[in-house]
Amino acid sequence: MNDIEVNQLLEYPADGLVERVLWIDPANRGLYAIDIHAARALPVFRIMEDMERLREAGVWRHAASDPWLRPRC
Repeated sequence: MNDIEVNQLLEYPADGLVERVLWIDPANRGLYAIDIHAARALPVFRIMEDMERLREAGVWRHAASDPWLRPRC
């Protein structure tokens, strides 16, 4: 089951990496994501099958919070 959505943060705890999903292929074959902490980051393409396999292996998870969101007033 694929529950990845555009604008979601994907956290890779072992690497300290957090990526934001920018775009998902309409055929659900892959996605583009970008490192939110790197000053000169470029989008990277991730194959959806690989992402699902890596999530099952515990390599990444959905981030609990988004440091770029403004608090609601």
